Amino acid sequence: MLSSIIVPFRKDKILFTAIKNLLGFYPGNIYLYKVALSHKSAPQVWLKGQQVNNERLEYLGDAVLSSVVADYLYKKFPHQH
Repeated sequence: MLSSIIVPFRKDKILFTAIKNLLGFYPGNIYLYKVALSHKSAPQVWLKGQQVNNERLEYLGDAVLSSVVADYLYKKFPHQH
């Protein structure tokens, strides 16, 4: 778990803070979140000499985004059917 003390010095401060605000915790491996939130048409990222296929993580990222949006709408409009 990352403490909020080291986040201001990280390269991805905005993404770290956004994830903390949305999910309530700082991500341990920001690279996985970047891959998960990338569309499959985005250029493939190379990690340690291997091309990364992000379809499984993209599926998970889509599910998390859907959940966050649903939670927001449910709370924003409590009396809507």
